[in-house]
Amino acid sequence: MEPRYDRNRSRVADVHAHLLLCEGSFSPPLGDRVSIDDYAAKLVARAGRFEAWAGSDLIGLVAIYCNAPDRQDAFVTNVSVVPHRVREGIGLRLLGDATTYVRSLAFRRLVLSVDRSAGALGLYHRSGFQAEASDGETMRMVLGLSKDAAS
Repeated sequence: MEPRYDRNRSRVADVHAHLLLCEGSFSPPLGDRVSIDDYAAKLVARAGRFEAWAGSDLIGLVAIYCNAPDRQDAFVTNVSVVPHRVREGIGLRLLGDATTYVRSLAFRRLVLSVDRSAGALGLYHRSGFQAEASDGETMRMVLGLSKDAAS
């Protein structure tokens, strides 16, 4: 089934179920870092959500925070695709949609943090992100969105 793409349609129960399905795809596993219950509620309440759906199932999610008053950095807080739909281009499409949106808000950069061993590093590089800094196993990656943005 071809995914249907939407924005901010998901409810807490949708995000929660999706994150549980994707939990082991995160490095380290998502539940080792956050309460999935609380995180799902926070994403629905505070983040912009770019979603891929197969019927009534949320199969892909990119969540971003665009709350910096100086419009310097928007932050990608979640990128996840259910394991059986990985490598279909869903994550790439969702990141592209999020990037277009953040650019339209005149942010200078899109930033994310990722574990050095995460399987999504290739996706981030294909999307144009570049490593900016690292702290132990965590790497900060940046995508410049304007001509004069630091990348």
